[in-house]
Amino acid sequence: MIKFFRRIRYNLIETGKTGKYFKYTIGELILVCCLSGNDY
Repeated sequence: MIKFFRRIRYNLIETGKTGKYFKYTIGELILVCCLSGNDY
């Protein structure tokens, strides 16, 4: 699962889509927080 996220992250950086990259990282952080059981 982490490799999957890493692959997407590298693709977004290489294509230069920084706006999508930031949206993706925020989404990933929210997803990780939800999976870890924290209520943010």
